[in-house]
Amino acid sequence: MKTLLVLVLAFGSLLSFAEKPKDDGKFEERKAKLSTHLDKRIAALQESKSCISNAKDDKGLKACHEKMKEHRKERRESMKEMRREKKHKHHKEE
Repeated sequence: MKTLLVLVLAFGSLLSFAEKPKDDGKFEERKAKLSTHLDKRIAALQESKSCISNAKDDKGLKACHEKMKEHRKERRESMKEMRREKKHKHHKEE
């Protein structure tokens, strides 16, 4: 009986120290942003695949490559902007 009591108390103390997940009420907003970002990325990849499939020569492949570079550049800029917003928001909260 004492062993059971000790185990229950030990387990209870572990639960009290367990870190609770951060729930700032913005989960759905973050989820929607991530989903939108992935949809855009998938669309860009499908467009690139279609371009490559339809290329008839090296000139066509080079044009596809240039489009792909533009998509990567846009995505990189978008991610930088998201990081800046997050950093700015974090500093405002402090």
